[in-house]
Amino acid sequence: MTSLVQSTSVDSVDSPALSTHQAAQFIGVSYALLTHDRATGALGVPYVKIGDRVVYLKPRLMAWLEAHITIPTPAAEVAQTPALAVAQARRRGRPTKADQIARQRTLTQKNGGAV
Repeated sequence: MTSLVQSTSVDSVDSPALSTHQAAQFIGVSYALLTHDRATGALGVPYVKIGDRVVYLKPRLMAWLEAHITIPTPAAEVAQTPALAVAQARRRGRPTKADQIARQRTLTQKNGGAV
């Protein structure tokens, strides 16, 4: 007895064109994410529209994956980044009373004693 459901295994497909389900499996994301990306273009996953059919080309998907490789930065380099040090030193929310007084003194000194 034959199955009415087609297999979506990427390995069994010889064609360079993949359906949305096959492309999602190929790059390891959900079908919904690819559908959403086509509507918004947020990720920029390349696809081809033929009439009302959408296909993804394997070579283009591989190139897209290669372009989005992230190489982690060693922790020592991140700790030496000045912007990160400033961001870590800054507190969120309302400044403490000590911070308010220090800021007021700085402004007073800049303005020559006038507030």
